Amino acid sequence: MNLVLQGGSGVFFRHALPAVISSSHFLHLTYPISLASVCGRPTGKPTALIRGGEKVTSAADFPWHVAIYDVTINMEQVCGGSLISTKFFISAAHCFHDQEKPLPPTRYIAAFARTKRRAEVNEPNSQYREIKMIHFQRYEGKKLNYANDIALVELSAAVDVTAWTLPVCVDWAGDQPQLDSGKLGMVVGYGSQPERPSDDLRFAMLPYVDKEICRKAVPDALAIFNDQPDKFCVGAVDGKTVSKGDSGGGMAFASDRQWFLRGVLSVGSLRDTTYSFFTNVTTFIPWIAGIIRQGETSGRRCGVDVDEMHVVDGKLAENNGFPWEVDIYAKRATRGIFKRMWTGVLINPNLIITCKSFSALPAKVSEPCGP
Repeated sequence: MNLVLQGGSGVFFRHALPAVISSSHFLHLTYPISLASVCGRPTGKPTALIRGGEKVTSAADFPWHVAIYDVTINMEQVCGGSLISTKFFISAAHCFHDQEKPLPPTRYIAAFARTKRRAEVNEPNSQYREIKMIHFQRYEGKKLNYANDIALVELSAAVDVTAWTLPVCVDWAGDQPQLDSGKLGMVVGYGSQPERPSDDLRFAMLPYVDKEICRKAVPDALAIFNDQPDKFCVGAVDGKTVSKGDSGGGMAFASDRQWFLRGVLSVGSLRDTTYSFFTNVTTFIPWIAGIIRQGETSGRRCGVDVDEMHVVDGKLAENNGFPWEVDIYAKRATRGIFKRMWTGVLINPNLIITCKSFSALPAKVSEPCGP
């Protein structure tokens, strides 16, 4: 089976699947399969947050939603988040901060595939993970009007990818268009109802609002947030808006049958059905990608699953023993067969280090650069 190696985001392959890169050369790649092709594709059937939103009937409708519980206050659900890989999710910085300093990761538990707010309610597909680390980007809380209100949260162990737990897409390559005023995005959360907190996960489609339009309509108490470069304005529709408990939850927009995370709920009104402000995820993508690359590539660390052996030992490498190994072949035009020319090392989903460039091979390759 041949798969075309795509530029930009890259296509990843199951063990021993060849990837066609041109009509005359191909690479034999052994690399863990990425979640890029399945992110943001819920298997449920959403028909309908929070305040006034409709109830979610299955966690498979929004499998990227994360419920964050505070273990110091009887496992109360305090915030939301959005899973972006098997070991990382994005939330709001203020969920893990007391206005003076960051709070310890051990204070929180992340839950997945939950449609019920109360942790004591059993749900068969739920997963729970402790939090290993919470990454901030120059966040100082109210002192700086909640600028940089975004947190990248690293789990202690990867989640199992199922129909009920699946990442939302992130625009890593910057291919998604700018949002137009009025474009509807999906928001998910356990937002409070008028008289009491909601026991059920809810969702609604809310509109992105251009800054100039927002400036004329937003209440004075929220106007300062409209001028912050890292936030965008979101409106309310038919009484549906965000509310307490929704903080950190994501706003995703559909693109080519996938949902892309574009915003993280930062600030809004606790009393009124009005405008709210989301941290613009696109602004922070280089920072997010840099942290994830340090410890994970598509849900997995680099250089793992390798037996400690030396090439000079002459031992036969087992299947998947060296997942970064690349074999480069050249096609002989006369007989249409491929000949292995040299090897390389995969260092990135789209980058290989080798001793020659295979983008402009001469018509006749006389000698490979290595054995």
